[in-house]
Amino acid sequence: MKNSSVHCNWTGIECNTNGALEKLDLSYMNLSGTLSNDIQKLQSLSFLNMCCNRFSSPLPKSWSNRNSIKIIDVSQNNFIDRFPVGLGLAATLTALNASGNNFSGYLPEDLGNATLLKSLDLQGNFFKGSIPKSYKNLGKLKYLGLSGNNLTGQIPGERAKLPKDRPSMRDVLTMLEEAKPRRKK
Repeated sequence: MKNSSVHCNWTGIECNTNGALEKLDLSYMNLSGTLSNDIQKLQSLSFLNMCCNRFSSPLPKSWSNRNSIKIIDVSQNNFIDRFPVGLGLAATLTALNASGNNFSGYLPEDLGNATLLKSLDLQGNFFKGSIPKSYKNLGKLKYLGLSGNNLTGQIPGERAKLPKDRPSMRDVLTMLEEAKPRRKK
């Protein structure tokens, strides 16, 4: 083993055969402070779990160059500000859980470009506005969690590109619309 890969023996870290960090699981470790922008330098990172800590800063502003990331869980922290842009460029992203934080602003529109997403959980934040029309592109989506936000407006009516044996995104969004409390006239 090389000296340069001693980090591969640390708790919560898994490396590939070249000694590059592939999985980072720092969940439930009572961590706080700021998540460094240097996380973007981990080019082989495919799994990131920072769940259930006490981070109370913004996430790094941009998550571009994430060609290898498949699963991100930053849920149950106190992350603040707008959700970072760039994850829509993560061609391999299949699951994103950012629920239970203090994100604000609009839902990240670029996530509609992450067409391999199967699970997107943004519940329990302070997102406002409406569901981006780009979310109709999430044809592999099996779970969409948006409750507990400040969403308003119309639910997109475009038909998603989902297999015929499952309800379309439009059907799912229609069910959500029908479940909304109606104002008395």
